[in-house]
Amino acid sequence: MLAGLSARIRRDTARIINNGLLNTAQVTVSYQQLALGSDPVDPALESTTPATTTVTAEHPALVHFVEPVKTGYRQFTEIETGDVIIDFLDDVTLPRTGAKFIIDGETYVQKEVGNQLAQYWDVIVQGRRHFRTVVATKAPGSRV
Repeated sequence: MLAGLSARIRRDTARIINNGLLNTAQVTVSYQQLALGSDPVDPALESTTPATTTVTAEHPALVHFVEPVKTGYRQFTEIETGDVIIDFLDDVTLPRTGAKFIIDGETYVQKEVGNQLAQYWDVIVQGRRHFRTVVATKAPGSRV
């Protein structure tokens, strides 16, 4: 029974996200990565600044907007009102930091979170991670 649980969770989650059910949205993800085949030293600058390229892709994801706290209790201080929590399927490639996300025309930047929070929301079944979750905050100058 447990043998197929991981595959079932992955299949059901993908169906929810890819069919636009619940709180899903198409999220444009943009980040910098080391240019393929490039030397980590940028010859134009003659320095150790690596040549980078911008990666942009659109992915469906579960999107949760953080509302004002009504209970007076906050377990994780990294998450603030106005932030967005984005759950991508595990096969989406994201950097550890530095990603930008566009959701419904609003630009958000990735926030760093502590290990305790990251472990709290990881969904791991039979050793397989099923989501890639990030917290983002509205980018300076993003429209309101």
